[in-house]
Amino acid sequence: MSLLGLRELLRGMQVKIGDLVCLSEYGVSRGYNAFITINNPDQLGVIIKVKYQRYPYQVHWSNPVNRRVWAGNTHHRRELKHACISGR
Repeated sequence: MSLLGLRELLRGMQVKIGDLVCLSEYGVSRGYNAFITINNPDQLGVIIKVKYQRYPYQVHWSNPVNRRVWAGNTHHRRELKHACISGR
């Protein structure tokens, strides 16, 4: 495990396959994520794969601009946050 991964784990910030996520403020501000933020910057996604690389989290977004894009879409942990569902 990399030092970055260990640091995240110790902070309790680790996400795993199946977790419901959305973009963090940092993730929304990145131009790279425009295919997500154009439709809805608050949309939800599900972690579908985790690899040990620089951008380890692959996310299936609920409403991307192009449905084919999500398959190769990866994110750094800093770009994501756990989704909070209100009303429950």
